[in-house]
Amino acid sequence: HLFDVDPVPEAQRATTPLFRQGGQRPFTVEQVRGTVKHLMLSLGLDPRKFGAHSLRIGGATAALSAGLSPAAIRAAGRWASDVYILYTRCNMHSAVQLASVIGSTSFEDTERGIKFADEELLLMPDEMPAIRFDEYLSTDMLEDLEDET
Repeated sequence: HLFDVDPVPEAQRATTPLFRQGGQRPFTVEQVRGTVKHLMLSLGLDPRKFGAHSLRIGGATAALSAGLSPAAIRAAGRWASDVYILYTRCNMHSAVQLASVIGSTSFEDTERGIKFADEELLLMPDEMPAIRFDEYLSTDMLEDLEDET
């Protein structure tokens, strides 16, 4: 239990940062970024590919893989919109689950009256929704990207 290791008086628990560096000072984004990079290097991974947002990416991806609803993922990540989609990554569990659903679901093309035609399922580039990623990038996401260069 965290409060056994780092006790906080009951009256201060609501206002004390959970992740802090002694006393009341929360960790800075730079400290989190440095810690993530250090941990990735210790695992033999390229630290330039990781940053503070790796934690949000991992959390959103794990939540999606676990089958949490979009509303639950938005709440957990404190996102007011569907921007969490930018954080999620494909993973083996989700890929297997998706393949299982797609491979075991029968359907009929009611427009043409024929059974399954896979080319009809693909979105053409002009049918895909346009996303302006720059509208969703936060300052520390950009700093993570700058660290990679």
